[in-house]
Amino acid sequence: MVSLKTSLAYEAEEVASRSLKIMHSRGSFVTPIRALKAKGVESLEIDERELRGVVEVYASFTLSKLENARQNVIREQTIERGLQSASAKAYDNEAVIVIPNVEAIGPQTSISNPEKIGEYVAELIAIRRADLVFSPMFYRVNEKYILEILDGFLNAASTLSKPVALTIPYVSKQVREEVTEKFLKKSNIYNNLILNFICVDYYGSNPITKYTHHNFALKLSKTLERQINEPVVLYGANIKYSRVIHKYEEIPARDLASPFAGIDIVGPNHRRPIVSRQIAPLLKQEKKIISPTKYTYMAVNKSLRERNTLPELNEGKITASILLKAMENPIKLDRVIEAYNAEKTAIELYNIRNIFKRQENIKQYLYNKHGIKTDQKTREQLEKYHKLISQYRKTMKLS
Repeated sequence: MVSLKTSLAYEAEEVASRSLKIMHSRGSFVTPIRALKAKGVESLEIDERELRGVVEVYASFTLSKLENARQNVIREQTIERGLQSASAKAYDNEAVIVIPNVEAIGPQTSISNPEKIGEYVAELIAIRRADLVFSPMFYRVNEKYILEILDGFLNAASTLSKPVALTIPYVSKQVREEVTEKFLKKSNIYNNLILNFICVDYYGSNPITKYTHHNFALKLSKTLERQINEPVVLYGANIKYSRVIHKYEEIPARDLASPFAGIDIVGPNHRRPIVSRQIAPLLKQEKKIISPTKYTYMAVNKSLRERNTLPELNEGKITASILLKAMENPIKLDRVIEAYNAEKTAIELYNIRNIFKRQENIKQYLYNKHGIKTDQKTREQLEKYHKLISQYRKTMKLS
């Protein structure tokens, strides 16, 4: 098993942000960085190497899908081929990270043998190209089954020739703590369970909005850093700007502030909000695109009206002219917006890496953004995270 090595490249004293160098079996990459979806338009459209480095294979399994695959070898092989095909979208020198997701119809769904479910998930995601596997996240699964599923997964995953890292699922505080405790205990038994990576499921939100959830992850990562004497990478899964009332044309891009809250790798969102039939058409009409210039999300029409002050609309592969053309076809527009937002986020994180290299004042850069200036909650949460990180840095200097 080839492990992943992390080291500090740059650190910003004025914010809870840093840049890490991460070595893996095929190469290395520097954070903060945007992980690209293996499936869909992101890994296809974003082809500039300086914007790439991490590809995420999101392996989502409903309980019925798992049961059908266990009883039908053809369906099992179809799942395995799909995951192998997705991982092949990565460039030769890129890290492939696999995140399993176990999904139920609802919390009321009973599971007859949860430990076997966990074991089977571990078997299915054992793809050759994976450089790192995270423990499962959960969606609409009754919490009383989660520890047993995790137990089965970790026992089976211990036989993989891959490093396996902890996922902090979006669950109750008690279960979150129990999941963490179980993983840490198992890491003392199984050599391939590593502590220098943690995945955090933000459930279609972000570290600014999910303060308690993120604070737990941040504190855990710093505790582990003291223990292993190595930076612990925080991988933010299912990061998004949060739910938005359809009437707003412009909202803060809280997801874009994630690196300033301690997130090292910003993962794509897979969680879809449950909305009523009345609201759904309105949300469809108000698709928003990101503005790294302003750190906001804007309705497409508003962005195009302001294109003279938004240089990102004319940079990169997906430009204003492509957006305009896509607006003629609503189905195509969804795909273009997804690729646009991923590309502009990747470019912004690349720019942040360069700010670190030039050792410029990154807090001043951030706080000059319109979306940060006008969003008091974001500023307050970032200050809290900075205070926590500052206290940790002081203790490390004293030790």
